[in-house]
Parts: sequence; C-alpha cells; structure tokens
Amino acid sequence: VQVPILTTRSTVERQVTVNWKMTDTTNMFKFYVYRDTTATALTLIDSVGSSSRSYVDNNVQTSTKYFYRIRLENKQYVLGDYSNEGSVSVLNEPKLNSPTNLSVNQSLTPVLKYGKTRYSQQYKVQLSTSKNFTTNVIDQTISGDSLKVVSALNYNSYYYWRVRSVDSLGYSKWSDTFRMQTKVQVPI
Repeated sequence: VQVPILTTRSTVERQVTVNWKMTDTTNMFKFYVYRDTTATALTLIDSVGSSSRSYVDNNVQTSTKYFYRIRLENKQYVLGDYSNEGSVSVLNEPKLNSPTNLSVNQSLTPVLKYGKTRYSQQYKVQLSTSKNFTTNVIDQTISGDSLKVVSALNYNSYYYWRVRSVDSLGYSKWSDTFRMQTKVQVPI
C-alpha cells in the first residue's frame, strides 16, 4: 500500500488545514487522519474519501501545537504506513493593553501595546478611522509587542485598533477592537 506525502499545513484563525499528495491514485479506498499534541501522532481523528487531498480540522485549541499524519487504506482494506509528520501551532489572538478601550484625550502619536502570544512570530497591527477597518491608517506586521504611531493622528478624532498573531503557517483571529479618541486641539 502506498504512503501519502504530507505537503502543507496552514492555520486560519482557529482552523487547521492539512494537505497531502499521492504518487499513484489507483486502488485507494480512504484516508485516515491522525493528530496529537506530541510527536508521532497516533490518535485517529477522522477519515476522508479517496478523492480528498486535504483535511480541515476545526476541533483545535489556541496556544497549542499539533502534529498530523495521514494513512491510506486500499480497496482490499489494508492499511499502509503513516505519512511523514507535520506540525502546526494554533495561534491565540493577542490581548490589547493600551490605549484602553473607549479611552479619551489620547496623544496624536500613541504607542499601541498588546500582549505577546505563545508560538507567534509576528503581529499584524491595524489602526483605522473606521470600526470595520475599511480605511486603515496603519496596516503593519511587526515582531514586537508595541507599535508607535509615527505620523500624527487628527485632533479630536475616533480611531479603532486591533492585532492578530502571525507565524509562517497562518494567523489567529483578530483581537477585540478597541476605540480611542485623540485629544482636543487647544485654541491659540
């Protein structure tokens, strides 16, 4: 029985996608998907038909590293060897620290601070004049846990900000969205 080759893994919010390929597509019945939180995944979590070459796992927890392997069962009900193993980390969304939600009288060049999360390599930070983030003032990916707004914001204006964790295989959900209001311009 031939052995599947695990090719890619990705995370989007709280969902893992595992992809594999086969060199020969004859005599295939179904694929078994194995997952564990330690190497050498042996826990069977599901099976998919022989035409599938990917599996979407929605039953995962954030801040957790998972290991996946695939096995093929042929039409004679003989199981092949396990595929190579691939790992993926399900990222947690960062917690925003400051400026706090609904804060007023904020600097025109505030520092956006948030908590780092386990397994994250970078953070995507967005600052917008729109609560739907259709008009972004900042849309930047950085490695630290804070971002200084360099270009001055407008006086007495509302801004919305959020952050998501990022690694080489995907990203987390967005954090909560915080709203802040910049300081009022003092008349001269």
